Amino acid sequence: MIVTAPASLKSAFCCYDVMAEEIEVVVQRIWWDIAVKRMRAGR
Repeated sequence: MIVTAPASLKSAFCCYDVMAEEIEVVVQRIWWDIAVKRMRAGR
């Protein structure tokens, strides 16, 4: 995972890395759902 937040933000929030990973998982699920819907619509 690429974390692009500035160091000041990371140091201000000790749980930033965990939150970033959770956000990434959610975004991947959303993109997967969109891709599946587009594939089904293409049939």
